[in-house]
Amino acid sequence: MVGIRPEKLTLILTLVSVFGLLSRHAEASRIELEIHYGERQLRLRIRDDGKGMESQVVDGAGRPGHWGLRGMRERAKVIGGNLEQQGGSRD
Repeated sequence: MVGIRPEKLTLILTLVSVFGLLSRHAEASRIELEIHYGERQLRLRIRDDGKGMESQVVDGAGRPGHWGLRGMRERAKVIGGNLEQQGGSRD
């Protein structure tokens, strides 16, 4: 994508991943997106009422062949950010 800064592309890809994961796996009926930004920081907070994730996914190990949260964490790290996941596990 010509002309898009890496930080913006990372943000777009992360949001696409989040909404894809929520629609495919979480069975969420409500999703809230909150954005806070300033000169040096951008924070996204996404809340949902989905069914949660297995503890191995929440702990960062993921599932073999799946890149969801792990991929989002790696993209955030590349641009100097981080991704935190909070909430319940379903096991």
